[in-house]
Amino acid sequence: MAKQNRWWPKALVTKGKSGRSTPSGETRSQYQYTPLGPGDIRLIKLGRQEHTGDICCDFRNVNVDNLPVKYTAISYCWGSSDRVAEISCPDGRYLKITHAVDEVTHWLVDRRSGGYFCIDFLCIDQEDLEEKANQVAIMGTIFKRSERVDAWLGTDIDDGEAALDFLMRVKSAYDNQQTSNNSSLIWELRPRFPNVAKLKGLFQHPWFTRLWIVQEVVVAPGDVLLHIGHSIVPWSTLEPAVRLLNTHVLNAVPLNSDQHVLARRSSVYLIDQLRNIYARGGPLRLGQGLLFCLDFRTRDPRDKIYAVKNFCEALDGSPLLPDYNASVEDVYRRVAYALLIERRSFEVLIAAGVGHSIFEPFLDTDLPSWVPDWRLGDALKGGRSMANARFAACGSQPPYVQGDWNHKSVQFSGIGIDTCDYQFPYPQATADTVYVAVGSLARQWVSDVQGFLDRATLYRHLTGKQKELVLARTITAETTTPSMDEEQLIEGFQLWLRFNDDRDFEQGALPQTWEHPTTDAISFLDAFETRLSLLCSLNLFGTRQRGLLGLGPYHAREGDVLCILMGLKFPCLLQPKETRDGKVITWVFVGICYVNGLMYGEGLQMGPTQGFTVV
Repeated sequence: MAKQNRWWPKALVTKGKSGRSTPSGETRSQYQYTPLGPGDIRLIKLGRQEHTGDICCDFRNVNVDNLPVKYTAISYCWGSSDRVAEISCPDGRYLKITHAVDEVTHWLVDRRSGGYFCIDFLCIDQEDLEEKANQVAIMGTIFKRSERVDAWLGTDIDDGEAALDFLMRVKSAYDNQQTSNNSSLIWELRPRFPNVAKLKGLFQHPWFTRLWIVQEVVVAPGDVLLHIGHSIVPWSTLEPAVRLLNTHVLNAVPLNSDQHVLARRSSVYLIDQLRNIYARGGPLRLGQGLLFCLDFRTRDPRDKIYAVKNFCEALDGSPLLPDYNASVEDVYRRVAYALLIERRSFEVLIAAGVGHSIFEPFLDTDLPSWVPDWRLGDALKGGRSMANARFAACGSQPPYVQGDWNHKSVQFSGIGIDTCDYQFPYPQATADTVYVAVGSLARQWVSDVQGFLDRATLYRHLTGKQKELVLARTITAETTTPSMDEEQLIEGFQLWLRFNDDRDFEQGALPQTWEHPTTDAISFLDAFETRLSLLCSLNLFGTRQRGLLGLGPYHAREGDVLCILMGLKFPCLLQPKETRDGKVITWVFVGICYVNGLMYGEGLQMGPTQGFTVV
């Protein structure tokens, strides 16, 4: 008896135009998924049709709480949504798939990987929004209960093998040192610094920017294996190597070079922070998780919420149940309302407001100003940079907030401190000069701010060194990494001024006197450079009556009111919106800010408590 094809007899198989197997005299139709029951997930098994070599698959529905088989969860980047290939399914049917999914299935079959897999594009009926919502809701559980997680980054990564080799050597050198003083390690690796540039292709891979991979790595049951062509690197090797580069090695690389920016921008360290928090008994607070994940991207803006919620705390009610029939604005509004009103969690206001970066166009949106527009992504990072600071602008006052029935406005209790009057935009704040403005422009900017301090009642009695400390604290918002005491902060500020005066630095090279990475000066200067990079989305301002100096949203304007809201650990700026009989009755939330002299409850004695209705 002749051998049969996997799903239909050999005698009925002919070649179609695409080269895929097609039953003779029969038109192939698209595969129809078997519906999932409550708590069910769909797993896939892959193989090749023995006569044609085409990739084929079979599905199995199982209950995630009572798994009869083990499976591997696959993490990958979806890429283009165009369905350019097919995969053969049971009964001679097929599914149209994307190039990325086609590549993943060939990789798994070519490496002779047996068993079951969870490949979300194939294991979820993408046309069934109800099934999609139900599966997205338990995606964290699906990855957590897998036997392991494999990540596929593809084959087209420039210098991928050299990058992995360098990371392995960094990790090996670090393991062999086992010392807190890494200066000798830095010098040992210094001849290999040119290889840092080879990391560019690796860390610019879209996989590292995709928000869903954060969840997939954070909840993974063990070490995630990253596959790049035929090479494999465990996450447990990748993360320590990148951490070392971030904290030690790159301090010895020219500060405005591509290599210096590279690892700092990678998401590896950030993901591992979340992974460690979760492993210690997470989940995280939802507001904390959303702020952590600002930089990551999603295809669907609603997934900015749904992709984070599985490793964060649950909210009362159902504001986080995935609903792909709801509008983006409705999803964002319901989540912000639940955090503010139900949880009294003011973290969400760190990313809220209308005053964010000029590098992200304002979206046509109906969102209230107190609701973060998570689509803006890293344009919100200026506020996030202060999120973990131990400020207490409202002192020990308990939070006060009330909402209206239609989620359009919220009412806060707070104190109006002063009015914004002076603006000091950072020079050359364009997309091409995000890091530091050099030379005379930066000097003039500092001179303008120091002139304000000389005139302001609060600061004019201070010495020159004390004024430098005020400016340095405000620029850094007291959030330098590593943390710096007053003397170190002033030294870092003065070193930054010296670099701006140095012609070699303008040309992209460190002066000869600054070549040694063991000096503290490099760390001080690096802390300032990191903070100054955020001035593309923040702005220095001065107030009219009290002469306070602050760092706030880029689009803060004259007439904005500096306030303390009860429950919010930062001061904030509000814009008057609607007035009645000469009194402001509604306000627009501009954003949080750092204000020297207001961060630890000092403002509670500066005025009476009043209500603010924010729309």
